[in-house]
This record gives sequence, C-alpha cells and structure tokens, in this order.
Amino acid sequence: MEHPLEGKRLAEKVDPQNIIDRYLARYLKKCRSFIDIGSGPCTIGHAISQRFPHIRVVCVDLNPQRLSNIHTFTISRHSLFAVAATIMQLPFQNNQFDFVFCRFLFQYLQYPENAVKEIFRILTPGGRLLIQDIDGQLLWHYPQPPELEKNIAQIIDTLKKYHFDPFVGRKIFHFLYKNKISDIQVQVEPYHLTWGKKAQHHIDQWIHKLNVLSPLIIEALGDEKKANNMIKNSILFFKKEETLMYSSLFSVTGTKSD
Repeated sequence: MEHPLEGKRLAEKVDPQNIIDRYLARYLKKCRSFIDIGSGPCTIGHAISQRFPHIRVVCVDLNPQRLSNIHTFTISRHSLFAVAATIMQLPFQNNQFDFVFCRFLFQYLQYPENAVKEIFRILTPGGRLLIQDIDGQLLWHYPQPPELEKNIAQIIDTLKKYHFDPFVGRKIFHFLYKNKISDIQVQVEPYHLTWGKKAQHHIDQWIHKLNVLSPLIIEALGDEKKANNMIKNSILFFKKEETLMYSSLFSVTGTKSD
C-alpha cells in the first residue's frame, strides 16, 4: 500500500512538537538515547534532536526513500542518525536505548509479539517504551449506508491477506503484558474525529487515503468500476454534515525491569 507521495504526506501531517509535548517530553529530560522505529521521514526524531541535543536519536524505517528526508535537516552535534531496517531484526546490540518509540507501525506487522521482543532486547534495563496505534481507522462512521458497510467488510477481508490489522490498538497492552513489560500504562483518545462541516484539509486527507488504497479496493471489490464508484460515494458521504467519523488512538507505555 506504499504510495510515492506517502512520505511527503506523513511529514506534513505530523506535528512533532505536539507529539513531544503530549507523550514524550516527560521521559526525555534524563534520556541519553532514543530510537523511533517506523519513523518515516524522521520528522519527530529531528525535532527531538533539536530540542534535546544531549540525546542520541536514531530513526529506523524499512523504506530508505523515506529516510532520505534526513538530509534536508540541519543536524547539530551529529545527534541524529537514520538506519534502514526492519523492526523484526534491528541492527543494534542488546540494551542500547533508554527510550523506544513506535508510532503507527504495529498495524502493518504480521507478528507484532515478535516485534515487542525485539524492542525489549534493545531497551536498556529501566528503559521506557511507547507504542501508539489506531483502532478502527477508516472504518467507523455514522450513519453508515448499507452499501458502504458491505464494501468495508470486503476490504477488511482483503486486508487480512496483507497482515494489516485495523484493530491493533486494543491489542498492544496484551502484547506488552505477555512479554513481561512492567509498569504498563494505557491511554485511549479519539483520533480522526470529524463531524458536521468538514475542514478542507480533512477532506483532502480522506481523498488521499482512498487514492492510496485504490489498488486494494479494486482487489477487494473485484472490479475497477465498482471501486471507483465506492471511492466517489465515500468522499460524498464524508463531506455530508450529518456524517460523523472517528477512530481511537491507543498509547501504551511500559518499562523494562532492571
């Protein structure tokens, strides 16, 4: 489901200072090393390296093209590094990072529990991890037309073939618990929450996501004409003032015991 413009969209969508303030700053003052796994274009990592220059920041992404964005940053003190790798086999020794951050990656993983084991391996004793992911992305609407509901069910069945889990958010606590992460904390909040008259940037994001998913929608519905019709009707449905759409963001933190 990769798209040539996806890296640019991710960079523009992320508000790194807001993410740092809301979820990370409290842990970073005494942190010496930080890794963002599934970092995309390193937007958050760069902001951390600028704001906390004492921290060694590493950004990891499977796609080297996304990581190439790091060259556009002015890097001070050489504290920001980019590594192309998979979360399933990270090229780092044990006990390397005081803080591990992973945002919106677990939804794509075939074996998320193995990913937690790899995170645990590189985390220092007493180190902290934060995994964030979404529950119900692009799936929950009201009122939902019967034809759209039927199409979404077909798309979910097709997504299973690619190991995409639109309900992974609720499962993260269990993954951490089974891997003996201690002091687990769970926060849930609304995400992609829109209702009434939609802002144009929300409409543009919805259109972009549907276009990125169009090959999969064609596969799910078995016909390009049906897929294009669904995309058209979905956009019209989203624009209606009576339509409410939402998903949930799960933020799950934990500690590696000393």
